[in-house]
Amino acid sequence: MGAPVTVNIYDLHDNSWIYWCGIGIYHSGIEVYGVEYAYGGHEYDMSGVFATNPRDAPGPGKACWKSVCGL
Repeated sequence: MGAPVTVNIYDLHDNSWIYWCGIGIYHSGIEVYGVEYAYGGHEYDMSGVFATNPRDAPGPGKACWKSVCGL
């Protein structure tokens, strides 16, 4: 049996007017074996895919909005 896989979705914008318009700005990461993998901008001295603690994406203003667990 494989490990559980979770998609963590982050809300990158805290402005309420953007929700009023029905849109949002999001980032996601894939959590497997207790490590979250994501792609994109961060303060690390590299680009591309990076690993981090689950539901703790690097950078200011990134709050974990929702986690979706799959198989």
